[in-house]
Amino acid sequence: MDKMINDALGNGHISHLADKIPLINNEPFINALHALTHGNPISVRMFGFGLNKIFQTNMLLLRAELELNWFRVLLYRRVLGEDLCDIWSILKPINNQPEAMRSAAVKAAEDVKIANVATPEAFQSV
Repeated sequence: MDKMINDALGNGHISHLADKIPLINNEPFINALHALTHGNPISVRMFGFGLNKIFQTNMLLLRAELELNWFRVLLYRRVLGEDLCDIWSILKPINNQPEAMRSAAVKAAEDVKIANVATPEAFQSV
């Protein structure tokens, strides 16, 4: 899925989840993340040398907010009946700009409110 998203953004059919982490014997990032979710010994060892050496928590939170706003733009613009190609043309240039993505999400929400298509009454006909 990560490869498909990057491809849609024009970054190529790549996934940085497979990038290797030098501090953990060049283990792919996705494996370290997977270990954290299952309580494997590597997750215990990570606390010994500090998670901040592997994960930049502030950047992870910033990225999570960016992707939430990314989802909002996709959802709101689709509710408005916009074509996916048009929506991706909005998202491509701002896919790594959190403030611009937030502004795009707010604008899309305002457009939905103005169009009055997201009211409970509008969804009753669906």
